[in-house]
Amino acid sequence: MLAVLNDTFSKLSAVIGEKSSETKTNWIKFSGDPKKFRSWYQAIMAQLSIAPWTLLYDSTTNSVITVTLNDVLNGKLYAKVIGALEGSVLQHMLAQKHL
Repeated sequence: MLAVLNDTFSKLSAVIGEKSSETKTNWIKFSGDPKKFRSWYQAIMAQLSIAPWTLLYDSTTNSVITVTLNDVLNGKLYAKVIGALEGSVLQHMLAQKHL
């Protein structure tokens, strides 16, 4: 758990230090292990709480917003989340046509 937190803080520090508005760091990977889901989810929420993702983050609920009209940013978020998945969980997500 400490290694995950350390990795997350390192990535957040790198993002904050970047000068462009585009996040270039890789998000923490998730392979489907239920024991690791909570830490992965919290790392994703931490990423969303900083630029350029703040338009998709609700700081009052510490979660994602329920509705957005920003299709470009929403598409980038989808791509980032898909990029953070691996193994069978990635295959499962790609098989979901409605997503």
